[in-house]
Amino acid sequence: MSTSFARDALLKLRWALNGIDGASVLILSRSSHGTTSELKGRDISNIGRSFMTLKDGTMVPFHRVLSIKEGTVTVWSRRSKDIDVEDHHVLGG
Repeated sequence: MSTSFARDALLKLRWALNGIDGASVLILSRSSHGTTSELKGRDISNIGRSFMTLKDGTMVPFHRVLSIKEGTVTVWSRRSKDIDVEDHHVLGG
């Protein structure tokens, strides 16, 4: 998927045949420096201009998105050498 912005990639997935449910979004967590969380596409209720809203009401700004996968394929990734990822956990269920 050729797009420069996480929001655009999510919108393309949402309107694709398979939809966004099978996607996963890796984000930089606010909890502590360098940790990441994985959001499930099925938990995204809205894709706004500068953030996405999860079904539980959590608002996640797009500048925290590190990568987006559809199944095992990375469809979008932020190229950043200044992010040091130490820990990772999955959000939602």
